Amino acid sequence: MKDIYKTIIFTKTPLKSYFKYENEFQIYPVEDKYLETKKHRHYPIFLEFKLNEEDKIKPQFSIKEFEEQISETATIQTKQDKIINLLNLFSTFTFFKYKIEGNWVLPITTKMSKEEISEIDGSEFLYNHFLHKGINLDIIEFTEVSNQYKPIKVIEYSEYYQNEPNYDYDQTKEITLPNNIIMGLRAYFNLSTEEKRVIDSAIKYSCLSMELMEDKTTLGILSAFTSIETVMNFYYKNYKPELCKECGQPRYKISKRYLDFLLDFIGNGDGFKKKFNNLYSLRSKIVHTGFSFSTEPFWNELTEKEHDAEFVTILEIVMLSKLSVINYLILPSLSKKNKHHT
Repeated sequence: MKDIYKTIIFTKTPLKSYFKYENEFQIYPVEDKYLETKKHRHYPIFLEFKLNEEDKIKPQFSIKEFEEQISETATIQTKQDKIINLLNLFSTFTFFKYKIEGNWVLPITTKMSKEEISEIDGSEFLYNHFLHKGINLDIIEFTEVSNQYKPIKVIEYSEYYQNEPNYDYDQTKEITLPNNIIMGLRAYFNLSTEEKRVIDSAIKYSCLSMELMEDKTTLGILSAFTSIETVMNFYYKNYKPELCKECGQPRYKISKRYLDFLLDFIGNGDGFKKKFNNLYSLRSKIVHTGFSFSTEPFWNELTEKEHDAEFVTILEIVMLSKLSVINYLILPSLSKKNKHHT
């Protein structure tokens, strides 16, 4: 198994610069000369990453003759997914890879004339894959790209997260990152094995909330709440609440714990307590009554004001899931918070 790997992943907004995190990974654009189809909505980018000894996976169940091959594939895919999730956690843009599956499509290309398109007999089943014979993915060290691309633009984190986060709604812009990403990545890679397992789970649910919030909004929001609660429960893992003398049940309500966690790791300014309580009530409403968002169906009877208010709530919850994980990573490293409630 070699050390450095190169693959192609995708974004929904153009990446026009490069980002490298220490000796772990880097991303940069696929050159235009390899994009023969100019009209597209997915932008291929290069991801290069290093496999360390602790990344290596040895499957418990495998065929002995293929054990090394299976181990290498599992290790590569796991590290690749982990980096994609980290990029999605810190950014408000979507990074993703294709699943190995296909779709029925009309075989239309941008090079075809209207007459050629009109002569198409029917659909074909094509596989999701990006390939160009001129691209070499076999490398032994990180590619030097600083002479070809500028470093990615970083924005002050409060500005980045609070003022019009993109979420790929404006694809005329280009991908940027918050200025806390290096600190956050460093904190993540320094986590213990136990902490990393929990944080990986929280990050996964936070990424799912972004992925699902447009088409399967309610499930996406449940994923966001699950992300928050995953970090919250780990934070309180050593806390032993007082027990009721009569029934023996903990006297510390889950809703109170939820509120305290958000006030500690998100903020306790004016109106925050009321907002967090309202969001917890919404979470309970989804879980216990089957509530779903009115904006989720293709058609709804909401006024523009009602539609905008619900949309803002959705964005707030998705952002809370991000910031809960990010602040849990960063604040203890700055000695501003303990890693666990005491």
